[in-house]
Amino acid sequence: MTTKEYLGKIRRYDRMISNKLEEIQNFRNLATTISTNTGSERVQTSRNKDKIGSYVSKIVDMEREVDDMIDQRYEIVKQIESLDDSRMYDALAQRFILGKELKSIKLDGIYSEKHTKRIFYNAIGAFAEKYKDLYAEKVGNVP
Repeated sequence: MTTKEYLGKIRRYDRMISNKLEEIQNFRNLATTISTNTGSERVQTSRNKDKIGSYVSKIVDMEREVDDMIDQRYEIVKQIESLDDSRMYDALAQRFILGKELKSIKLDGIYSEKHTKRIFYNAIGAFAEKYKDLYAEKVGNVP
C-alpha cells in the first residue's frame, strides 16, 4: 500500500461511518415502527418473535463497527498530527483530512502552488519515512 493510499483511508472511513450511521438510523426507525399484536388470537409461528430485540442487537453491533472505524481513522489523523513541520502537517491535513484538491491547498497563503506541491510531496516522504513499516504491515486489514 502506498502512503497516499494509506492516508486516503481517512476519507474512506468518513464515507463508511456516514453510511453506517444512516443504516443505524434506518434500523432505529424500523424498531420504533414495529407494532405489537397483543389483542388477537395467538398462533404458534416460527417467525422471530422479538423483532425489536433483533433490531436493537443489530444497532448495537453496527455502533461497535462505527466506533472501530472512528478509532482507526483517529489513529491515522494522529500520525499526521505528529509530523514536526507545521507546513507538512497543514498540507497533509488539508488534503487527506479535509479532502481538498492539491491545487486548493493554501499554506498560510504565502506559498506559490508549485512550492505548496513541493511541501506536500516532501510531507508524503516524511510521513512514509516515519510510518511506512506501520501501515505496510496493515495491508491485510484494509477495509
